[in-house]
Amino acid sequence: MVLRNLLRDEQGFFIFGPLWFVVLVGIIYFIYSLTRDNPSQQSYQTSNLHNLVLETECPSCGRINPQQARFCINCSHSFLTRTCPQCGTENLSDARYCQECALLLS
Repeated sequence: MVLRNLLRDEQGFFIFGPLWFVVLVGIIYFIYSLTRDNPSQQSYQTSNLHNLVLETECPSCGRINPQQARFCINCSHSFLTRTCPQCGTENLSDARYCQECALLLS
């Protein structure tokens, strides 16, 4: 009985009145704004992903080159590969030894 009297003013109205409704709307809007701005729900631009596939980084100087490039456009590092005659592993063109079986590549 005492608790009920604490929540009411002199006219018998609840002290909080419409405040609970304002707080409820604020909480709902806050939750909505969190879900609306969630980056995991945003779609990725396919053009950026397409560019990642079509470019390669030079292991020598770090310059980005087109994927079909045979040599780096900055330092002329070769992107060509050599096949090991013993095991068939693809090696860089400037490799002296096979990375799989250590055969001397001449």
